[in-house]
Amino acid sequence: MPNFKHGFTTFSLHERGFTLIELLVVLSIIGLLIGAAVPVYDSFLVKSRDTKRISDLKVIQSALQQYYADEGRFPITVNTDEGSSLVGSTLSARKYLNKIPTDPKASSGVYPKYTYESFNRTGLVCNNTPSSLCIKYCLYAKLEGTPSELNPLSGCPARNNYNFAVVPN
Repeated sequence: MPNFKHGFTTFSLHERGFTLIELLVVLSIIGLLIGAAVPVYDSFLVKSRDTKRISDLKVIQSALQQYYADEGRFPITVNTDEGSSLVGSTLSARKYLNKIPTDPKASSGVYPKYTYESFNRTGLVCNNTPSSLCIKYCLYAKLEGTPSELNPLSGCPARNNYNFAVVPN
């Protein structure tokens, strides 16, 4: 069997490479590291999506405040479907929001889309009658993580599938 000289040591062909035990140890260490990293990564993604949801609601809330400043009331309804926009009354037709943001997981059918509900002075849901002056709204989202401990629905009525809401400033 030939021997190879490498520096001051001599080794044969059988001594080159890793043993099966060494490979199994390395693979098990890599598996443990991956096993520890996946839950941390998943937690990061949940927090990231929840932060986007809260940010989206703040963007819609800002547009609704501008609408209220111009119109003297909040809209009766807001279409929160993907690609919708927030436009003023037929008199002004001002565009307050070119594209209403959508929930990051709404398209998968896993999470509900954002929902808007307006209320009149007596606290009843606004309807399509002209006398229905909408002075309050609730804008709902479902957070994946733990919602804010400080009244996550902000005084809004509880709705199925939702655990977080914003109201007018």
